[in-house]
This record gives sequence, C-alpha cells and structure tokens, in this order.
Amino acid sequence: RGSAQDALEAEAELAHMEHQQLLFSSERDIVVAQINELLHRDPSAPLPPPPSELPLPPEVTAPAADLYAGALAQRPELGAVRAHIQAEEARHKSAARSFLPDLTISTSYNSMWDMPEHRWMVGLGLNVPLQVGAQRGPIDEADASRARYESEVARLSDAVRAQVAIALRRLNESRHLAQLFDDRLVPLGRAQVDAARGGFIASQNTFSTVLSAERGLRSAQVGRHQARGDVSRRQAELDQALGHIP
Repeated sequence: RGSAQDALEAEAELAHMEHQQLLFSSERDIVVAQINELLHRDPSAPLPPPPSELPLPPEVTAPAADLYAGALAQRPELGAVRAHIQAEEARHKSAARSFLPDLTISTSYNSMWDMPEHRWMVGLGLNVPLQVGAQRGPIDEADASRARYESEVARLSDAVRAQVAIALRRLNESRHLAQLFDDRLVPLGRAQVDAARGGFIASQNTFSTVLSAERGLRSAQVGRHQARGDVSRRQAELDQALGHIP
C-alpha cells in the first residue's frame, strides 16, 4: 500500500523519463546527420538500425615495442618526411657530380675535304671545374635540408610513440570500465531494484527508494552502452596512432 505522494512521484519520474527519451532521440538524429555527412548523403537519409549489442573489439596483446615499430613504419607523415630525405640525398649526389671533370667525345664527317683521310674526325673535350665555391652551394643546401628533415623525423617519431602509448592506455582504461559495468555495476543495479521493490511491498522502505534504485539501474545501463562505445572510439584512436588505414 502506498500514499498519494507515491503516485505523484511516479508521475514525475515518468515525465523525467520522457524528457530523457527526447534528449536521446535528438542526439540520435544528430549522430545520423553526422554519419550521412561522412557518407556524402542527405542529412535526413535513413540508416540501418544499430545492433542491439555493440561487440567489444579484440584485446590488444602485442608488446608495446612492436606497436611502436609498426607505427613508425606505417604512419604516412613519417613516410612523407623520409621521402624528402631521399630526395635531398639524390640532390646532394647530383650536385657533387659537378666537381667531376666533364669529358666529351665527338665525331664528324665532312665530305668537302679533298683528302679522304681528313674527312672523318674524332674530337675529345675535357671541362675541368675551377669555381669550387659556386658549385659548393647546392651541396650545402641539400645537406641542410636533409638535416632539417632528419630532425623532423626524430620529432615525429617521439610524437608517434607518445600517441600510441596514450591511445593504448586509454583503450585499456575504457575496456576495464566496460567490463566493470558488465560484471558489477549493472548486476548490482538490478539487485538494488529487486531489494527496493521487495522492501516497499513489505513496507520496509518508501516508494522513493524504489524510484532511486530504478534511476541507478537506468544510469548503469546507459553507462554500459556508453562505455562500450568508448571502447570502439579508443580502438579507432589506437588504429589512427598506429597508421592503420581501413
């Protein structure tokens, strides 16, 4: 048996639930519009329904050193800087060839000569570079550019390792939180609802206790779904840090 206040509390709780449902519905429409934007579609275009249970990605078991090495080899920005280094090395080699003597061999035939032995001629030319200072400039420029790109590789390598370590730590944290919701928080919320209902039926606690337990269970269930979504987001961040392109 309850009082008239219990009915009013139940009505107020239903109003709060309708408000929460409206917020979730609006948030869902926003997410649908954002997904359609990524797919180059109309913002209001329908999408397939989400899965009833969002699966967790497989756990990362590779050692951190292997993850670092893979990221350093696959990150596109590092590859671009390494390509610049190779280009500067090629430019250095090309400029260094200007110090070598330029040997030229030529041949000609002139039928206007009266003597046949003079009609066919072979020439040999040798160009020796003497202005060393002017030819040294392109080499120094290529060396300076290569040193700059090598410094950029070192800086990006440190940043990549830090990004991988941070992403891996956040992934493990979100996975642990999702497991906590699965194993403890949601089951504990259900047990609290059952205990509150049993206590209300036996007149051992008030109806407000039942409503509070229901709110706790709903919060735990919503938190569980959010935690699973966070695991997928953290996995995507780790894939991005590792340079994995879908």
